[in-house]
Amino acid sequence: MERRGENEEFLPLDASLLYIGRRIIFFASPIPCLGTLFGRLRIYAGKLGIRKAADWYYRDMTEKFSDMLLVGGKANSLGRVNDVIERVLADQDRLEELYGCMFYGDAWVRMRAADAFEKICRVHPEWIAPYIDRIEKELSTSTQASIQWHLAQIYRQVELTDVQKRAAVRWLRHLLSTPEVDWIVAANAMDTLRQFVDEGTVLPKDFRPLLMIQREHRSNAVIKRANKYLAALDVLH
Repeated sequence: MERRGENEEFLPLDASLLYIGRRIIFFASPIPCLGTLFGRLRIYAGKLGIRKAADWYYRDMTEKFSDMLLVGGKANSLGRVNDVIERVLADQDRLEELYGCMFYGDAWVRMRAADAFEKICRVHPEWIAPYIDRIEKELSTSTQASIQWHLAQIYRQVELTDVQKRAAVRWLRHLLSTPEVDWIVAANAMDTLRQFVDEGTVLPKDFRPLLMIQREHRSNAVIKRANKYLAALDVLH
């Protein structure tokens, strides 16, 4: 029987292979991730052998998101966001863990978590839909710009109920009620409200005053966007 050193803490072979088998089945749905899965297994197996490969892969796939998002690249970079996205697309059960990272004590972790959450929404908006009520209740009071602009993006990607859309509109109008709002937040809030105007949820006459406010913004990009949407409203009338 194979003997292991005292410092080796590998999973039993059967458990490790069972875990990988389940992951392979799950990865069959998000096809882009399938190649990554087999690529990693080949690397691990080539370097370590099948038993250790299974154990190392298990560790890789169960690493805490808060630890992954805390490191990697410069402080203001996205770090290992793509690694986190890959894991959630492979295992939807870990979406809750990612959501929790938006409340982490470190602002860079919260920013990276929000970025990952929104990018997952682009692929699976139906996964994010059950979180909308919690987002409105738990994150709408956040003053962190990187949280705000990602929520604004999510609101235009998920199919909202009438009640949820009214809550989103109130929040977006609040963001645009001052020219002091972060420029990326302003841009995304305007984009989402413009979509709501197109859908008939927001009246053009209610959108126009917010655009006039954003014409006083310090960012030329925001001013240009506000003017573009004002011109579009003029065409409607």
